[in-house]
Amino acid sequence: MPIQDWNLKSTFDGSYAIRASRYLNQHPNNDFPEIITHYHNFKLGKWMRDSMQKLVTNLNVPTGSRIIVVGSGWGWGVEWLNENGYVAIAVDTSAYLQNNYLGSEETEINEQLSLADGALDVNTPCWDLDDGQQKLVGDIMVRPDGRRGHTELIDETLSNNGSRRSVRGALSNNVDYIITEAMLSTLSDAELITVADNIDSLRVLDNAICIHSDVWLNPRHASSHDPGYNWKTGAEWREFFDNTLNLPNHVLYDRPNGVTV
Repeated sequence: MPIQDWNLKSTFDGSYAIRASRYLNQHPNNDFPEIITHYHNFKLGKWMRDSMQKLVTNLNVPTGSRIIVVGSGWGWGVEWLNENGYVAIAVDTSAYLQNNYLGSEETEINEQLSLADGALDVNTPCWDLDDGQQKLVGDIMVRPDGRRGHTELIDETLSNNGSRRSVRGALSNNVDYIITEAMLSTLSDAELITVADNIDSLRVLDNAICIHSDVWLNPRHASSHDPGYNWKTGAEWREFFDNTLNLPNHVLYDRPNGVTV
C-alpha cells in the first residue's frame, strides 16, 4: 500500500485545508471557526493551474507538445494545458477521484459555509450569512456549473503493456512529455521502484521526456513536514533516481522554486 491512500476522500481532506476567509478579504472572529475548503477548485485549482504554467515556462516545454499527466488529481493542470495550446490527458487511479470528478462540489462548499454561519463579523455584510448572502459567497467559491473538474480522468495503472497502450492511444500513440504531479512524496521507496519503472516503460515507447514535479524536504523546516509523506531533499531524490532506480534521464522539478535538481 502507498503511504497515503488516495482512494479515500479523507486523505484529500486531511492533506488540503485552505483557510478560505482570507482570500475573500475577510477574517472570522477568533471565537468561531472560519470557512475551510479542502480539495476544491477555490484557490487550490488556481494554484495548480499556475503551477503547471510555471513548469512549462521554466522547462521550456514547447506549445503543441503532447503530454500525459500522471497523478493529475481533478485535472486542473491538464485543463490549463489544453486551454493554452498543449494537447494533454489526465491519468489518476484514485477511486475517490474516479467516482466524483464529474460531480458538483457545491454541496460541500455550502456545508463549510453553514459551519461558519454566524461566526464572522456581523458588521461586515458579506459575512452575515443569511441565505442570499451565502449564495453570493458560494458563487464566488464554485464554478458556474459547480463541477469539480472538466477533464476526463483515465483510470489506468500503467502496470502492463495493455494499460500503457491504452493511455498512449489516447494521445494517438504520440507522446512528448510525461509529467507526474506531487507523486514522489506520496509513495514509499518500494512503491516508487515499481511505479517509476511502469512510467519509464511508457516513456521509452516515444522517447518522451519524464518530469516529476514535487516539493522537496527543506531541512531548515523539517519539523513542519507531515511525517506521513516520503520526504527527501532534492539531492536525495536525485541520488535515488540516479542510483536506486537507475533513471538518470528523469527530470526532477522543484515545484515551489521552479528549478530542476
